[in-house]
Amino acid sequence: MANEVILATTGLYTGDLLWYLILFAVLLVAVGHFAWNPVNDMMEKRRNKINDDIDHAQSARQTAEEQQKKTAAALADSKNQAVAIISKAQQQGSAQQDQIIAQAHTDAETMKKQAEKDAAQARQDALAHAKDDIADLSVQIASKLINKELDASAHQQLIDSYIKGLDNNNGQTR
Repeated sequence: MANEVILATTGLYTGDLLWYLILFAVLLVAVGHFAWNPVNDMMEKRRNKINDDIDHAQSARQTAEEQQKKTAAALADSKNQAVAIISKAQQQGSAQQDQIIAQAHTDAETMKKQAEKDAAQARQDALAHAKDDIADLSVQIASKLINKELDASAHQQLIDSYIKGLDNNNGQTR
């Protein structure tokens, strides 16, 4: 009875306590069924979505890194190709320059030889012309000095000796 007195003074009775316990259990079952499970399911879905987003982000990052590596390799390859093309163009330009210079030297040498040949021919022509003029003059001078005509062989010897003297003088003055 002492317990009933304490309970009575506090205003709680055993029947009420039992009734409150039953209501609390029903409330727990109702909250568990109508609130806890949906909230738990919502949290599970949220956790799965976050995990999927993280996996997708990692996959996207890996794809981006692979693409970046491919792009860097393609850029390096393009740079190498550009360097090779420039180097090839420089080599071709240098080879073409050397060819043009060689052709110019060849042309200059050909022109020099032709000029020397033309000069030698002109000298020969001038000497031949001078030989004829000198022969005529020498015959005229000799005829006047001697007052007689020279025969052909004497005439030829006189011309040859005079020309020889001219050739020797020309060779020394050069």
